[in-house]
Amino acid sequence: MLTDLYAQLTRLHEDLQKLSAGPCGDDEAAQLFARIAAIERKLVTFPPETIDDAIIKLQMLRMEAGGDLPDWQRQMLGQVVSVLKREAGSRQTASA
Repeated sequence: MLTDLYAQLTRLHEDLQKLSAGPCGDDEAAQLFARIAAIERKLVTFPPETIDDAIIKLQMLRMEAGGDLPDWQRQMLGQVVSVLKREAGSRQTASA
């Protein structure tokens, strides 16, 4: 599940770079934002223990890979971890 999500995020980033490099039509931008929304919907359906596990694994991947990852991948991993932490925090607040 996490591998698929990471692959989707990688493709999304590559597509975003292509769109930002040249003129971007409204349809292309709308499709890109629809894909972002679909990924966000997937994230919020993960069980809490899966989210906690994902945070740990992604942080470990980021540390272990260190300088082997391009900057954009390291930043993307950081952003994904931030989103997962935010989701985990909102679930804790909602259940309290």
